[in-house]
Amino acid sequence: MQIDMYTVLLQGGLSTLLLGVIFLFYWIGDLRSSWLAWWSVPFFMAAVAAFAFTQWTPEPNYVSVVVGNVALLLTFGCIWQAARVFERRRPTLWPLAAAAFAWVALCAWPAFMESLVARVLVASVIGAAFMWLAALELWRGRQERLRSRMPAVVILAAAAVIFTLRIPLVNVLPFPFGALPLDPLAQSILNLMLFAQAVSLTILMISMTRERGEFEQRQFALTDTLTGLLNRRAFMADAERLLRRHRSQRTTLSLLMLDLDHFKSVNDRYGHDAGDRVLVKFAGVLEANLRPGDCIYRLGGEEFCCLLRRTSTEEALMVAQRICIEFERGFVEAMGARIRATVSVGVASTDEAGYDIDELSALADAAVYEAKARGRNMAVVTGMAANGVRALHNRLERRLRG
Repeated sequence: MQIDMYTVLLQGGLSTLLLGVIFLFYWIGDLRSSWLAWWSVPFFMAAVAAFAFTQWTPEPNYVSVVVGNVALLLTFGCIWQAARVFERRRPTLWPLAAAAFAWVALCAWPAFMESLVARVLVASVIGAAFMWLAALELWRGRQERLRSRMPAVVILAAAAVIFTLRIPLVNVLPFPFGALPLDPLAQSILNLMLFAQAVSLTILMISMTRERGEFEQRQFALTDTLTGLLNRRAFMADAERLLRRHRSQRTTLSLLMLDLDHFKSVNDRYGHDAGDRVLVKFAGVLEANLRPGDCIYRLGGEEFCCLLRRTSTEEALMVAQRICIEFERGFVEAMGARIRATVSVGVASTDEAGYDIDELSALADAAVYEAKARGRNMAVVTGMAANGVRALHNRLERRLRG
């Protein structure tokens, strides 16, 4: 069977050009997703490379060897940059410019132009490096759990493996896989592989964009816009999940209910903008005094709560008292005044309430009311003697100041 290489390359160029247009189309529909525009660039570069390769001749010529290979190397480099932009990192363009310059400079050397082995080796090294870097970029972002991420990593890594294997097999395989005489069938197989990779990446990257958008919408619905903390809806979902996990592991989960003292008077005297700044300040105190694995929520108004994993009642009470002291020591400035505020905290744990969210919340709420009744600016476990709470508060304050 006779294979028309010109037709194969022309069809490949038109196909990749169409895929680039598809990325631009999706980007126009979602201008915030700038990575879609970046992903169109390698497909346009691949089209340029394919059109240049249609000018291939047995004797090296400038269009196919220089223009075609520069466009192909930039294709792989742009895939790496598009992956960086998708991971919200700045593009790094100098390696692409360096690769293009190096290829053009080498092609000015007649011995390089005449050596198919040298050209295949250099192109393979650069192409493999760019594809490994692209796979690594998507792999590094795996904490963002997108279903299509790992298949995309596998496809990029597979392409990197192919280019890497060309290096030791350069004198064994026919061109374009190696440096033996051109085999039209090998050229067709390579074009088919690259086209399958291009189509797969197009589908996967568009899917990842949609998955990210859906995830961000869910996060927005679970986030308090003022403080950036999770909201009441997130608390109810997380509490049930964490209670099931701690019950199965037979470990203690503690709950802090926190209510700012006399917060209405802050709003009345200094305005709601000052009140908002106090809330943001308090959110910062919570984040600074809790562990990364603990969960912080703003339930609404001046009410907050925290879920402390694997934390006993006594340990949770220590954390709550530390929050009281740190918040009391801070301030925000508004209307030329330093605004100070305090917080009352109720502490409850599964040791007393069992693994029931309603009972746990009821105990913590009761402890908050008890803290308010005892004079505010303290943390209380329901039933704990008032002198015990004050003694603990004083010990912690001396330790922090010492």
